[in-house]
Amino acid sequence: ANTFNVVNQLPIHGKNNRRPDVLLYVNGLPLVVMELKNPWAEAPTVEHAWTQVQHYTHDIPQLFDFNALTIVSDGITTLHGQWPAGMEWYAPWKSINGVDVEPGTTATMKTLVEGLLAPERLLRYVRDFVVFEVANERITKKGAKYHQYFAVQKAAERALAAATPG
Repeated sequence: ANTFNVVNQLPIHGKNNRRPDVLLYVNGLPLVVMELKNPWAEAPTVEHAWTQVQHYTHDIPQLFDFNALTIVSDGITTLHGQWPAGMEWYAPWKSINGVDVEPGTTATMKTLVEGLLAPERLLRYVRDFVVFEVANERITKKGAKYHQYFAVQKAAERALAAATPG
């Protein structure tokens, strides 16, 4: 009975007013922030999208109080990660079903949306695959990559099957 809403260019007031490209709300909480660079711009990069998210964390920090996932894309490369992480920790989501994997080092927006943002999968990801770790007296948020997510799902299924009599 969850309510999913996707909005684009929603003005958010803060230190500086900003309008993130896409926000995915679950039950009124902005769980996913997407920053998309125009693929037809002169030189769009996924790094520019990531940098824009860093501006959001400074200018509209309240947007990240409930954030579970941040997505950045330049129209070719699409990466997901957690907002406090550096760019090196963002990665492509390369499978929709956990069996077929997109070749190469980047993945498409379609694969990420269908493979990670499907409602039940997103809820499972937020519940079971986002963790908080204390390192060097600082809390760090970490999220699974696609291969980790699907491997844990398969291992859990096999463990249940092995433990089920008959």
